[in-house]
Amino acid sequence: MRWKQWCIYFKNMRLTGTGQQILGDLYVSTSGLYYPQVYSIESDPHEDLNVGGINLWPLEFAFKSVEEYLESLKKYPNPPAANLTNF
Repeated sequence: MRWKQWCIYFKNMRLTGTGQQILGDLYVSTSGLYYPQVYSIESDPHEDLNVGGINLWPLEFAFKSVEEYLESLKKYPNPPAANLTNF
């Protein structure tokens, strides 16, 4: 989730492999996190320093935004995913 200058990850999105063997997209590790990772992309554009333990107030707004989004899905559901296997 991105909110203003904050980037918040609720799942671990690390790439697998190294060098030319890096796998992304469907192959990234998407395990759940106990605490979300919070990065200030304004002062740390490479997302090297997780400030989730220092700045907790962005999480309050993030959770509020997520709740609003989930509530909006009841009235306006997401469109179905594309069928990529039907050739």
